[in-house]
Amino acid sequence: MKSSLYIVRSPLQLLNAIEAKHHLKTQRNVLVMLYNKNSNATDRNNIQMTQLLEIDPWDEIIEYNKGAVRSDGGLMAQVRMIKKLRKERFEYLFSGDYAIMHQIMIANIPSKELFLLDDGTLTLTIYKNGLDPDYKEESLTRSFKLFRYRLFNLKTRHNKTVNFFTCFHIGPAEGKTIIFNRYDFLKTRFLPYTVRDDQHVYFLGSSLLNTNKVSEETYIRNLRACIDYFDKPMVYIPHRAEIIPDAVKALRSDRFRLDVSTGPIELRFLLERRYPMYIASFFSTALYTLNHIFPESAILSIRFRDEEILQQRDIIQNKYDFFDTTTVKVITF
Repeated sequence: MKSSLYIVRSPLQLLNAIEAKHHLKTQRNVLVMLYNKNSNATDRNNIQMTQLLEIDPWDEIIEYNKGAVRSDGGLMAQVRMIKKLRKERFEYLFSGDYAIMHQIMIANIPSKELFLLDDGTLTLTIYKNGLDPDYKEESLTRSFKLFRYRLFNLKTRHNKTVNFFTCFHIGPAEGKTIIFNRYDFLKTRFLPYTVRDDQHVYFLGSSLLNTNKVSEETYIRNLRACIDYFDKPMVYIPHRAEIIPDAVKALRSDRFRLDVSTGPIELRFLLERRYPMYIASFFSTALYTLNHIFPESAILSIRFRDEEILQQRDIIQNKYDFFDTTTVKVITF
């Protein structure tokens, strides 16, 4: 029986791996789940991935805790795992990222076909760089990290064709396979049992304040404006990496409440048998994926003004520009 290998490190990557598994009807599916138990945010990330394991079985699961092995020969643990996996030739290899560890696994584990899975807008970034995932500039630190693997006779580059399993409308690209992910597995399995909810607005939070990309004043002003924009109670769902600021907690009222999600937002509504008719956020990629799953919903992205963005202005505005090409409605207060 031919095997397929899936390498993931986030709930969305795992969700997309499940979709790819069903779309291509792969057999003997091996999952490598990378996680890092070193903070509350990553613990929530790990919990959500663990919950996703319950909705669809895998033939083999390899858990790799980067946080634990860093203090106990982390590089050697990686090398042992890679050398074990490369003893088998996989029909498909799916990767949700192209960080250094993923790059080494792709280069050294035999596979007939290689696909990248979506994780936020990384797919679009790679696409803009000529569909070449090895677009990152070689810094001294990156070069040193790659050199360490060569000491163990591991390759650091590959010549595999990079294909895409993606929900984004990219391509076509000569010589590459691009499979459109419509989230058919989720929609077929869960959507028929949902009930329309037009009594609430669901706002997806973010870690913008924690990473100082906007000021607290800007964040709260736009959030208040969004509350006033709708004539319905708002349910604020924090991002898994978000440390909820006191200023957000202070907004609690009969028109605004917090509701911490214990699973990926794409799956949460479906498990609750809820079809949310109103969804909003600042620029979460989840707006786009939810738009695929719930095509009848009104989905809004709240745009920050240029002067309100303190860091990574070009990256953030590129995300708004992307939404402008979709059916997600972008508004500015």
